[in-house]
Amino acid sequence: MQKKTTLLQCPSVYCDDRVDPTSTLHALFKRREQLIAKDGSKAKGLSFLELEICEMIKTTKRQQDIIFYGRRQGWPTEIKWQDIVPRILAMQSDLTSMIANDDLMTKSLVWKTLNSKLTQAGSSIKAFSKSRIGQLQTPQRPG
Repeated sequence: MQKKTTLLQCPSVYCDDRVDPTSTLHALFKRREQLIAKDGSKAKGLSFLELEICEMIKTTKRQQDIIFYGRRQGWPTEIKWQDIVPRILAMQSDLTSMIANDDLMTKSLVWKTLNSKLTQAGSSIKAFSKSRIGQLQTPQRPG
């Protein structure tokens, strides 16, 4: 049986957002309670703290929505870093075909942006891609 969690509601009178609690949000709400207990509802800095809580709730809600959507789509919830390089290398022919597909390239905002940035740097997507394929042979875990 799943434990039912109480959703946290934004303290702003203009916001009805609710999210599953996080340790960061609990800490912010605790700070808010302490501030109100010490100086009342007109406490100095309370408005800024409530704005911070509101923004954190919005961010947390977006993250929780994305995670929920990803799970429904069957997306992985953990990254198996040791599998990244072999998976990318296995897609090399597909990736090369995509790069060579001018119609696809002209319609893709990601590719347009990448191409623009590479052109500004004096390079091209094909040159960039070819230079990176060799680097995939020696995996390095981020962080």
